Amino acid sequence: MHHRRFWRHLHAAGLLAALLAACIPAPTHAATDFAANVFRFQWDSVETATPNFWGPLANATAGIGEPYAESPGGGRLVQYFDKARMEQAGPNTVTNGLLTVELRSGRVQTGNDRFEQRAPANIVVAGDPGQAGPTYANLALLPERVAQTTGAVLTTTYSDGAFVQSPVVPTDPQLALTQYLTDPGGRFGQYIPRAFADYLNALPLPATAVLGYPITPAFGTRLFVGGVPRPVFIQAFERRVLTYTPGNPRGFEVEFGNIGRHYYGWRYTNPPAPLPPGPLPPPPAPLPPFSPFPVLPPAPLPTPLPTPLPTPLPAPMPRPSVPLPPAPVPVPVAGGVDGAFAPAVGALTGRGSAALPLGNATGTAFAVPISYQPFEGGFMLYLNTTDRVYVLNRAGQQLASYADTFNENGQEGVAPGPRPNTFLPVRGFGKVYRENPGVQTALGLALAPERGYQARVQTFERGLLLDDVSGTSVFAFNTATNVWDIASR
Repeated sequence: MHHRRFWRHLHAAGLLAALLAACIPAPTHAATDFAANVFRFQWDSVETATPNFWGPLANATAGIGEPYAESPGGGRLVQYFDKARMEQAGPNTVTNGLLTVELRSGRVQTGNDRFEQRAPANIVVAGDPGQAGPTYANLALLPERVAQTTGAVLTTTYSDGAFVQSPVVPTDPQLALTQYLTDPGGRFGQYIPRAFADYLNALPLPATAVLGYPITPAFGTRLFVGGVPRPVFIQAFERRVLTYTPGNPRGFEVEFGNIGRHYYGWRYTNPPAPLPPGPLPPPPAPLPPFSPFPVLPPAPLPTPLPTPLPTPLPAPMPRPSVPLPPAPVPVPVAGGVDGAFAPAVGALTGRGSAALPLGNATGTAFAVPISYQPFEGGFMLYLNTTDRVYVLNRAGQQLASYADTFNENGQEGVAPGPRPNTFLPVRGFGKVYRENPGVQTALGLALAPERGYQARVQTFERGLLLDDVSGTSVFAFNTATNVWDIASR
């Protein structure tokens, strides 16, 4: 996937210069106002749409000048909220800190290449304060990258002070691993459960801007929440931690952990002394056990399932596009999977593709014009028989579809991208791309202009099969589970 750093270019007042120059913590009492206008703007722009995205201003700290070598005067203004830290990286720019990374490693970043080593944070990442449970220090025991395989399931659990693989596979469909995220350098790579993927795709900001990349697998444990032991599922990202608590009130099943509060307490409330150079200390001693990892009851699936990158769109309108071959011509077949698709379906079945089963065929195969455009992170396709734009994300083979609402009043030409040999999509693809930031994040920039080709298509109860642009492979779209795959004929 193509990702963007979280920049906010805003008009704002100046820095709290004296505080920055001093580079010493402000008092620990709660804030009465935002430390900078850019912080206020960022908080307002998201908190109203997604409550508790940052946490209440009443819980925030006052502005703090923290040392950072590359900042003017060697320090920068920051403010801690329950869920994150805002950093004024320039007069009109706000960034968010890699808090999970620092808490897990104990390395406090004081410049682009400067760090102060402390003991990793022995603070439980979620649940009621003061209880036994997985700490930020414990997260270092989990792999930063797992292999991308077919049929991956969530089995990692935390129990008796250790991470283990449970023989029990959760039956909650919200825990199905539906998306795989990796950073451009390939250091991190993790599957994301459906509960987290749906929540992140619905955010008003790109997911990687908010959390960074996932640095641990999702795992289950039991924690006290409001004094009651509950199953809680957790996944750590570079900047934040996500939790999923089945049975929470609707809309609050998925939440951000209070990492801003945890980090502030670790760094400023009786902060641990810096460690001497050398190997890090061993992980904390095992914690008292909780009850075994539960088998969760099935949860009803929403009907219909939301697309992974949801955005309500108005009713479709006719879509003129690039010149395409002639209108659909039916191709008679005997029934079931078309013979031209059978070898590819056999290959997908043999490797246990998550795009199958598609159910029974609902019609014979037919020829149809397709609009197609390749991107850094996947593809866009348009089918005039469904009047929908399909977004294929290579990460986790995630599929989304959007009603085509483009009404071409005057042609758009080819739009060069911001880098050599890249392009911005136009026409119907461009409209979907511009109106859905999640699509931009998922796909990145186009690698070629949009083009048309003639494909054979067959529809099924749960999706469709269609030729790829080369004619040598077959796409399988499962529109019930929002997964796609491809196999050679």
